[in-house]
Amino acid sequence: MNYYLIDGYNMAFRSFYAMPELTRSDGFPTGALHAFFAGI
Repeated sequence: MNYYLIDGYNMAFRSFYAMPELTRSDGFPTGALHAFFAGI
């Protein structure tokens, strides 16, 4: 069995500032979430 350690704080920080400002209909920012999961 393989285990992977992901530096989530670093990926979230990079994702937040690397993506353009994406929001859902109520204004909640989703750009960082999109980039974070795309990076995994």
